[in-house]
Amino acid sequence: MNLKIVSETLEWLEHKTKPLFVIVALLLYAFSLYQLGLEVSPTKELDAFLIGALSNLSIPFGIILLQELLELVVKTSESNLLSARHQYEIVVLVIVRSFFKKFGSVSGYVDAGKFNDTIEEAMVKLGALILLGILVFIFRYLSRSKYLQNYVTGQVINAYKQILVVILVLFVLGYMLFVQQSFDEIDFIRLVFTGIIIIDAIFLLIAIMRDSSFESVAFESLLIISLIFARFPLFASNTLSYILSVMGVFLGTFALYLMYRGAEINHSPPGQAVEH
Repeated sequence: MNLKIVSETLEWLEHKTKPLFVIVALLLYAFSLYQLGLEVSPTKELDAFLIGALSNLSIPFGIILLQELLELVVKTSESNLLSARHQYEIVVLVIVRSFFKKFGSVSGYVDAGKFNDTIEEAMVKLGALILLGILVFIFRYLSRSKYLQNYVTGQVINAYKQILVVILVLFVLGYMLFVQQSFDEIDFIRLVFTGIIIIDAIFLLIAIMRDSSFESVAFESLLIISLIFARFPLFASNTLSYILSVMGVFLGTFALYLMYRGAEINHSPPGQAVEH
């Protein structure tokens, strides 16, 4: 099997369908505004209509999440770092979607001056989005370092991993459409995420059998653990899930920093201190 053909086909599909995802997202949002206008008149209750319009932004974000998932599948063949980063970014979008989805109730409690669990959760979401944004930026910066290029590129085994991920996505999609006979984008992403983590763990075991270096095995293990924690907002929308998600992304970023520092030291000439 020519593995490169599979990867190139997926890249072509992702490139061609990206505008389609955006168009569908905008059309669904426009239709949701039409339905909202039938329930809340924008000429008589403009404030309530605008609040509902903000809440409905969760609908197009759900479509964008599916596009991001497709991009994640495409990046799987390139490197584990790109795959992990895209999973972190999807988690961020899931939290943003949840924020818009609950904006109506949050706005109502703020107008009434009531501080309750809903307001507390919204505050935690904002804090989590800030921290996750910073951590993802650091993760992206470190992963582009020249010292990690040997780790980032040339991993042929990721092509086999990509094929398994594609099979996983198709299986989950078939299960939801023909067995459950219902489709929810968050449930779909949650099942795929869980399956990808299992696939990553299987390939980690294979790497151990192939006598990979301790640094690589330790890093891969920490990365898998970080993804397990990072995905909690896909399962529940509460304060604990966001805190655990931030901890997970922090673990992955810290592990990458240690990997980066080790590679930086190894690339330094003997007897020469690493400068910053």
